Amino acid sequence: MVMQKAGPRPNEFTYSILTFLISCSNQWKQIHGNMIINGVNPFSLVPGNSLVHTYTKLYLPDFALAVLTQMQYEDIISWNTSMLVFHVSGRYLSSLVKLRLIMQTGLSPDKFTLPLVTTICRIS
Repeated sequence: MVMQKAGPRPNEFTYSILTFLISCSNQWKQIHGNMIINGVNPFSLVPGNSLVHTYTKLYLPDFALAVLTQMQYEDIISWNTSMLVFHVSGRYLSSLVKLRLIMQTGLSPDKFTLPLVTTICRIS
């Protein structure tokens, strides 16, 4: 963490970028821990979505769901990512239940929602 030694403290956007770059499962532990040490709330929108996506990418759906259930606010990215988590973990019906919940909350599906639902329906 050269940036920390240079002075500026990492913020939620720094960690969002770092989680995107993670390529192996032992790095996420360091970044997640460092996030907490530096006072960044891992359950706020930007870092939460990033962590959920990272855990899903690393095939750690239980970790992803743990973050999702503790997030303080969810946007369409959170909802899409949660559908992806259920898909990756083989819980296809739960993915479709999430789609129904998206519609009930008044959020509008975006350009990523329909292809994701199509993939889920094709596989399930």
